Amino acid sequence: KALPRILILGDQIYRQPASDLKKELKGKAEVHYPTVEVGMVWSSSTALDMLDRQLGDGQWDLIHFNCGLGDLIHRLPEVKAFRVMPIEAGGIRNTSPQQYERNLESIITRLKAAGSKIVWGNTTPIRHSSTNVFLKGSEIEYNMIAAKVMAKHGIAINDMYSFVKGLIDMNKPA
Repeated sequence: KALPRILILGDQIYRQPASDLKKELKGKAEVHYPTVEVGMVWSSSTALDMLDRQLGDGQWDLIHFNCGLGDLIHRLPEVKAFRVMPIEAGGIRNTSPQQYERNLESIITRLKAAGSKIVWGNTTPIRHSSTNVFLKGSEIEYNMIAAKVMAKHGIAINDMYSFVKGLIDMNKPA
């Protein structure tokens, strides 16, 4: 009998946990974590662009997905190539709240068509950063947007925000 198949979609922060999960579930489930190209920022927009390739033509029993940090990062405005830029130097947020919501709706539509159980991993806390490419606390608004979209579609939420917030000192720079 074939093992259940799990697909984890997210940015590079998932590499280690996905690897650990793959080892832990060896012989019980197949865990797949497709990586993104070097230099690419995983956001809801890039997730949409890459979704068909990352889904492949296999059947997935469970798909865990996340995007948010790449949407919240500030970048050089009016340039097609992605370059991070500090807020005080004129960096703009990569994805507006309205576009983020539209992107999540499109991602969910495509994931539901795969016929898999879907779980959303919300965005972890953003602390002050010495590089100022993130605005502290900006993930809260985007997590609220995602929670509304997930509730509308009956998708379970893996509350990574609360888990990580309990582990880190929010007053220390990232």
